[in-house]
Amino acid sequence: MRSHDAAAGRRGPRRAQLQPPLPHGGRDDHRARDPRGALHAALAARHARAPLSPSPAHVDRHGGAGRRPPPRRRPADGAAGRDAERPRPPGKPRRARPPPAAGAGRGGVGLVEADPGVVKRVAIIGAGPAGSAAAIALRRTAGVEVVLLERKTFPRAKACGSGLSPWALDTLDDLGLGRAIRAAAYPIRAALIGAGLGAPVELRSRYQAAIYLRSDFDMLLAREAARRGADLREGVRVDALARHAGRLVGVSTSGGDLEVDAAIVCNGATSTLAPASRPGRTLNAIMGWYEGVEGISDAVELYFDPVVKPYYGWLFPESPRRVNIGICYAPTDGGPNALERFETFVATRFGRRARHATRIGRLVGHPIATTYRPAALSQHGTLVAGEAGRLVDPVTAEGIHHAMATGLIAGEMLGDVLARGLEPTAERLAPHTARVRRRLGAGLWTGQALLAVTRTPVLDWALRFASTRSMKSVLTWALARA
Repeated sequence: MRSHDAAAGRRGPRRAQLQPPLPHGGRDDHRARDPRGALHAALAARHARAPLSPSPAHVDRHGGAGRRPPPRRRPADGAAGRDAERPRPPGKPRRARPPPAAGAGRGGVGLVEADPGVVKRVAIIGAGPAGSAAAIALRRTAGVEVVLLERKTFPRAKACGSGLSPWALDTLDDLGLGRAIRAAAYPIRAALIGAGLGAPVELRSRYQAAIYLRSDFDMLLAREAARRGADLREGVRVDALARHAGRLVGVSTSGGDLEVDAAIVCNGATSTLAPASRPGRTLNAIMGWYEGVEGISDAVELYFDPVVKPYYGWLFPESPRRVNIGICYAPTDGGPNALERFETFVATRFGRRARHATRIGRLVGHPIATTYRPAALSQHGTLVAGEAGRLVDPVTAEGIHHAMATGLIAGEMLGDVLARGLEPTAERLAPHTARVRRRLGAGLWTGQALLAVTRTPVLDWALRFASTRSMKSVLTWALARA
């Protein structure tokens, strides 16, 4: 197998140090400051005088501090969106509501009503699938300004198998992008499943999947969010969330301080902005791209080999000639390292098929944060979506569908709260975690159960008898639910 490093000059992105601050060696002095510094002092003073004042701070598209526009209000011409009044039967008077008393909210918590006429600003941190989906959902709500902050610039390299499951394609339909993605993607109509040294079994079903190069996919989603009105700002690093008396009041970025009314955290597995109490595990993935591998078809290939068990290695075709080969595994003390595992897997599964293949660029790796029970996905003014909340399938490590689905949930929920002129308190945003569990819970639990099965000889036994129609149906069902 020949290898040439087409991307030897590339260097992986630095991990941004975000709030809460992590221990560091002083390498980035500008990050060593207290994240509650000038931003917190200025915003806290302003919000102490007027807690629900409009958001005047502004950052231009290149991250610089801009002028402060005056407060903006929605036109009173019926364009109030969800705030528009429902028609009232003739002669039925409006029932007057007394102003809420302090501390009169549920559970003894005082819920402050926001002015529904003031445009609210929401920062979405991370313009991956979760952030872009959240931005698209929020732009359906009148009176919400969406600022989509992305640390890198598009097109950006992303270590990912680029697989879009049938459920991911369904979510793209909800975003209005399904037809365009299907037309441009490499179609997947089957899966080859293998374990041990036995021959793989082909599973076909009515569900269609697709492979769409991740760098192009992320850029397409972010550009679509911008086309629908989100303010996409590339090359902007978010260092901290600013809070005053437990309330979110702004974000500190590499381009200046930005006052916001709410934020959605979508900046991936290494996020330090999301709440810390997240049960789960962190896996490792390593992958590379090849041209000239023989036997490419319309099937993805998944192999639960001993070198990666209970997880798997894969081959995903991106075109008739180009494939992505990788492994997902749990690191162990004293076990083989990532490169040793990868080379063993490739030699075992693709030695003959890849004898004339060429590797494109370097091998790349990344962490995968997973959980089977999502938790702590909200606090005052803040929601979490995607891998920042460990929302990844625990066995297949698929994250694109989970990211887009939870981004939509977060955007719709926050949009509903803001459209009603309400402050996004912790109490009002608390149902977000339950909604995510309802949407993803069954799949996460099924994946956890399948993961337990792959730790035993049961999968090998099932594949041995997979030539029968009934066993193929069982395996197809399990894979579809995972």
